Amino acid sequence: MSFTEADFNAWRFNRDVVHFNGGKEFFGWGHRCVDQPRLLVIDKCIRKDRSTQRSYLVDGKTPCTSLAEALAALDVAPVLTDEELRLLGTVQEEWVRPDERVPLLPLAEMGMIEWGRNAENRVTCRLTPAGAAMLGGATS
Repeated sequence: MSFTEADFNAWRFNRDVVHFNGGKEFFGWGHRCVDQPRLLVIDKCIRKDRSTQRSYLVDGKTPCTSLAEALAALDVAPVLTDEELRLLGTVQEEWVRPDERVPLLPLAEMGMIEWGRNAENRVTCRLTPAGAAMLGGATS
């Protein structure tokens, strides 16, 4: 599937998900795409001249300087390392509380898992349809 700028304009984004502090150089925010969770849009404010810069990060690994480059990167399926595949295999399709969150963060950036909270307000995660497909299964 080829994504277009019109697709991008229709997507929803979480506001101020990540804050960047570049000291005297810049500050900025990252906005995770709700509809394409592999995409993080980064808006930087350059302190020196008060200009702004927008960049994109796909899968937490691929920096892109233009929207066209980011949309093209989204067209390519994410490539998981052997370790990431092993970790993905430990995640279930039902909401469960992970033993450790940090090793799972790259999988969330690639849209393979999603985060939530249980009744006790504790962090939980589960496979997304993309994650299940990567493992050869399917989710409902």
